Amino acid sequence: MHQNAYLYSLPFPYHELKHFRHFEDVQSNNGEILKADYRLWSKVRSLELVHSDQIDFKNLFSLIKMNMPKLSSITFRGNNAYKLFNPNDSDGSYNEIERINVRLDSVTTVDLEGMSIKQIQQTLIHSLPNLQCLRLKYTELPSKENELTSFLGQKLQQIEFDQDSLHGKNHAEEKDFSYLCNLKYLKVS
Repeated sequence: MHQNAYLYSLPFPYHELKHFRHFEDVQSNNGEILKADYRLWSKVRSLELVHSDQIDFKNLFSLIKMNMPKLSSITFRGNNAYKLFNPNDSDGSYNEIERINVRLDSVTTVDLEGMSIKQIQQTLIHSLPNLQCLRLKYTELPSKENELTSFLGQKLQQIEFDQDSLHGKNHAEEKDFSYLCNLKYLKVS
């Protein structure tokens, strides 16, 4: 097996799936079972997406929605390498049905590690409408008033972040987090 290859039994019996990139990367000696049985991944509640500059979230999120109905948590791990879905692209290539198909309504928790929150902004706002908990590690929390801070202020009930996420690269910059007015739980580590 290759260094980044994993061996799974199907249907996948666990609630947590790590180091996942795409359903297309899963290989089987019976390829038809991967296409025909949507219950193979139905127990997954937590998904870790590893960095790849070729992930097509428009396609992946619609497959996740269909195959992982119990999914409640997604971890985006990478070095700013995600090709993220933006349903408001100016070319109008996403119609209303496609926008609904990439909404993961069951996901309430998002972990971001080592990436720019600006890069995932549109995905958070449009594809994860029920976000309640945000965990940041080596990912700076936005401080300026914009569409993302308005969304986070309305949705977030819990936030956890490390010192790097709190201060970012410029420790001297004064940050205003007053937009996080609905928080019930805050943890800084």
